[in-house]
Amino acid sequence: MKITAIETLVCHARMRNWVFVKVVTDQPGLIGWGEAGLEGLDA
Repeated sequence: MKITAIETLVCHARMRNWVFVKVVTDQPGLIGWGEAGLEGLDA
């Protein structure tokens, strides 16, 4: 299994931004989702 792509999705909310990360692999149907943040330091 190898990571073939990393995609980001930024959702702009009123008071903060959410950043989601999608990790795609070379295995059919095997992907992963994660969330990133700066604990109130995002602009």
